[in-house]
Amino acid sequence: MTTGPGSAPRSEASAPAAASDRAGAAELLRRCGLGDEAAFATLYDQTCVRLFGLVLNVLKDAASTEQVTQEVYLHVWRHSARYDPDGGSAFAWIMTTGHRAALARLASGNP
Repeated sequence: MTTGPGSAPRSEASAPAAASDRAGAAELLRRCGLGDEAAFATLYDQTCVRLFGLVLNVLKDAASTEQVTQEVYLHVWRHSARYDPDGGSAFAWIMTTGHRAALARLASGNP
């Protein structure tokens, strides 16, 4: 068993499943771009814990983190059709979007 920061214990066997989930994120984004709400829900389920943790690490405030995370998922829903898999993984695209949004919130002086 291994644990990550702020996570419940997981078995080593779940690591390949997590990588597979991330690989499937590009397909989920493609489907989101077509308006597939079920794909968006699945994408959210696969990424929300990591995205929330990343944003929280930057902002250090739970309420602001919740707001920014919500804004990021709204952005993902609205702009998923623009995602280009040649530019990087879908998971990285979502995380980069979240990181930039958190930094923008800090720069605005309204964390």
